[in-house]
Amino acid sequence: MGRGGNRRPRRRAARSPCGHDRRRRRVQRRLPLRPAARAHAPRLPADRQLCRRAIDARRRRRRVAAAPTRAAVVKIAVVGGGGVRTPLLVAGLTASDLPIDEIALYDIDQPRLRVIGAVAAKMAARGRVAPCASLDACLSGADFVFTSIRVGGIERRVRDEAAAQRHGIAGQETVGPAGFAMAARTIPEMVRYARQIARAAPRAWIVNFTNPVGMVTEAMRSETDRAIGICDTPTELFERTAHALGLRPDRCYFDYFGLNHLGWVREVYADGAPQLDRLWRAPERLRAIYKAPLFDADALGELKLLPTEYVYYYDRRTTNICARATRATCGWRPSRRSRRPRRSRRRPRISRVTTRSRSPSSARFTSTPMRFCRSAS
Repeated sequence: MGRGGNRRPRRRAARSPCGHDRRRRRVQRRLPLRPAARAHAPRLPADRQLCRRAIDARRRRRRVAAAPTRAAVVKIAVVGGGGVRTPLLVAGLTASDLPIDEIALYDIDQPRLRVIGAVAAKMAARGRVAPCASLDACLSGADFVFTSIRVGGIERRVRDEAAAQRHGIAGQETVGPAGFAMAARTIPEMVRYARQIARAAPRAWIVNFTNPVGMVTEAMRSETDRAIGICDTPTELFERTAHALGLRPDRCYFDYFGLNHLGWVREVYADGAPQLDRLWRAPERLRAIYKAPLFDADALGELKLLPTEYVYYYDRRTTNICARATRATCGWRPSRRSRRPRRSRRRPRISRVTTRSRSPSSARFTSTPMRFCRSAS
């Protein structure tokens, strides 16, 4: 038959049960004529579907079913959960698309926690709100820990702010002498909490809301690197500025410098173009940025800067007049709504504050208590 007659007949390529040509390994040569029966079966929820491994034809492995996987669930712990803002926090978190399974609340004031916890549970869109009797139970298994406490309560805030006003300085819990006193009381406790959180929930991130946020968060990071501080003051200024300009905040870029309570917006950009010149030419829009007339629009137009509302407290001339005008501390107003016994709600006596007039060259900045000082001279 000649040379070609010695050839062996060519065998058909072996095929795997799922239709793959083993000779070409990963090329599917034919498709099944009938759709799979399970194609019309009801689809399982995402957290109940089985994972399938790819075929390794070289080693002749077939697809096998792996263990079912569930979507990750999140537990959030709130230290200081007896605060009046806790129900709003719970409502906002559970209304988001985060896979929150449980929000655990802890507070040293257990009777107050039970009341706030019941309100928070009614406002929760989903998940479980669990008031805890111990800190360890609250932190166990937590993925995130929110910290929002006030060491000494509202009574200590009233005393601090009243003492500042007696010396001609407006009392405020995050700046000046009152802010320093609050930091001195709060930092040791927050460092202790950071140490306990790092031990009970080492993989949890700490989100600190406790004032003064900057100093407290910096101190907490001496115990753990998984700590961040949140302050909404700059963000609120961004949103109000964008609204005054008729722009969407998410379409703007804000050139901001300074700290959270001592900062300024230098420029706002939309589509790469600066926008603040429109505000300097429209004082009525400029005044609408702030909830109260804290700063003079003409002075801000000369400075070409938009300060945060807390800059108001750093101007000594402004704070002196503010202390004389209010004759009450910021902490006194919320303390009147407290359910403490009447003897603990006694209004502090604040001495009258007098101020000295400035030189004529600076009178333009001091003729009203609501002007922004461009220098400390």
